[in-house]
Amino acid sequence: MVCRLPLLSADYGSSEGWIGANVNPNLPPESATFAVLPNLGYYEFIPLKETSDSGLLLSERKPVGITEVNVGEEYEIVYTNFAGLYRSNLLLNIHLDKNTEKDLLASVQAAAKLLAAEKLEVLDFTSHADLLTYPGHYVIFWEIRGEATDETIGPLELRVLTRGTFQKIMDHFIAMGCAVSQFKTPRCVSSSNNKVLQILGDNVVKSYFSTAYD
Repeated sequence: MVCRLPLLSADYGSSEGWIGANVNPNLPPESATFAVLPNLGYYEFIPLKETSDSGLLLSERKPVGITEVNVGEEYEIVYTNFAGLYRSNLLLNIHLDKNTEKDLLASVQAAAKLLAAEKLEVLDFTSHADLLTYPGHYVIFWEIRGEATDETIGPLELRVLTRGTFQKIMDHFIAMGCAVSQFKTPRCVSSSNNKVLQILGDNVVKSYFSTAYD
């Protein structure tokens, strides 16, 4: 006997919160239409269609409100919830260079392949644009498994952290009211986030400075 259970898609959401409800759950998932629930958070929509600002990074494009979206067009959803998750600009920028989180991730992944040859593993990472020195420069924080040597690190300023540093950062955000299920390691730490910078600074075990332009 074959039991044909319907495949339903009740809602549309993420780990940060519920975004929309299926207006007709009886339809197959590929035909589902979701209604955004504006009482659960604040939603902004970044247009993905070709416009006059299409040459800009996605994070630089002007978002529109829920009443300004057009039927049939695609948008990137930006979500702010009541638990403390808020829209932020994840750009590393010192002087018109504008490095995105995607750029940072690509760099870390490329470096991780080199580290693998030394039997080292990047457990987690974040970054910071240090403008206290002149000229300003980028700082990358790595938590790694294994013992790094001077020959391991390429031409970049890199600060290696003690194991468990990012657990301390998570504990800090949880103490501030963030839910464990909603926490994501910040990939770019702004200068105003003094507590996270303090945690990072207090747990640095080694520092490597770039010699690319010596």
